Amino acid sequence: MNYELKRIIPFVIISLILIRVWIEVITTTVLKDSQLIDEINNNKIGFHHYQFGLVALIIVVVFRKFLKNYLNYLSILEGIALALIIDQYTYILSALGIHLPFDYRSQKDYLVEIVLILLFISSWFFLDKKAITEKE
Repeated sequence: MNYELKRIIPFVIISLILIRVWIEVITTTVLKDSQLIDEINNNKIGFHHYQFGLVALIIVVVFRKFLKNYLNYLSILEGIALALIIDQYTYILSALGIHLPFDYRSQKDYLVEIVLILLFISSWFFLDKKAITEKE
């Protein structure tokens, strides 16, 4: 279990950072005043990237049993899937009836994302340290 987490965490961290950078670049420069961004922001599309993450996570769980030779690739996909889900924690919580005092892509949201990334980094180091002490 620790080895699996240790292998997945870097992909979660990198993916969380890339997702946010990608969203900011797309929404503030490339599609700044587009109708598509307005519809996404006003929830008229009805589809969110956490749903892609859920589908990818299901694929990983199903194929992990059959594709033992591709576990590294599945770990990458699992890290990306978890990042897609974690990135939209504000939407998921609001869908569950838990309303936060801030919105997605607000300053507080970015602060929470930074804290989550730091927690993932520290847990990755903790798992590494634990693995070293278990070997001794």
